[in-house]
Amino acid sequence: MRWSAHQRVTDTFATAVGQLQDARPPVRLGGLYTLELIGQHSPDQRAAVVDVVCAYLRMPWSATNDDLPVRRAAQKILTRHLRPAHPVTFWPGMSLDLTGARLVGLDLSGCRVDGVAGFDRVVLHEPVLARGAVFGADARFRGAVFTEHAWFDTATFLASAHFETATFHGDAWFGGVDVGGAAGFSGVVFNGHAWFAAAVLRGRATFNDAIFQRSAGFRGARCEGGVVLAGATFRGPARVSRRDAGWNICPPGWRVAPDPDNKAVGHLHWAGALDAPDTRNTLSPA
Repeated sequence: MRWSAHQRVTDTFATAVGQLQDARPPVRLGGLYTLELIGQHSPDQRAAVVDVVCAYLRMPWSATNDDLPVRRAAQKILTRHLRPAHPVTFWPGMSLDLTGARLVGLDLSGCRVDGVAGFDRVVLHEPVLARGAVFGADARFRGAVFTEHAWFDTATFLASAHFETATFHGDAWFGGVDVGGAAGFSGVVFNGHAWFAAAVLRGRATFNDAIFQRSAGFRGARCEGGVVLAGATFRGPARVSRRDAGWNICPPGWRVAPDPDNKAVGHLHWAGALDAPDTRNTLSPA
């Protein structure tokens, strides 16, 4: 790029960033779309564009103000360029830092985030869609709040998936996920159904002190790195399935009661020790 062309891009970039601070929503929208055009036509500027859009989404907002349509547009700009199914508009190699942001109607379905995906302490309004998403580096949702249902089914986490201390107010769907590294769910509160059927968890999966308020489904899950359930609470059924001569999930201190109607399915119970009877109504230690 010749110096004059480079200077024009730099000046346009700076002007667009300045527009994001304007009080008028149409001006802010114009700034976002200008940044998107810069990223589309100048690949070396894409990481900077994504960083600026993420920074805008991390700014405080109120759902009642006129900033909401602008923020929805900013989210769509990010996800539009994270879908490899559309190679003309796909931006490879991107990372996301949305730490502490408040997002509305996030749709990561079919997206690929090659770098770190930072969603720690994010508040996610409306259902979250991440079906078939691919996370190439660590995905961090620690302390995130999902206000409605969340679908991560068939997502692939090539590195670690961190959901520690997150809260799911709706159902959490992780069926068929593939996690290459550690799967961290310690301290998570699942207020709805938690579904991990057919998940492949290649690293250690930790659910220490997690609370499952409704049903938990682990049928067909493969936990190759082991499962830790220290202090976990199941207030509804926790279903597991037969694997060879045993069960696919049954860590020390827990036992499985076969389902009377289907011997291939079992219900996970806390026993306190492998040979101790379980006489409590709750399915976990008090």
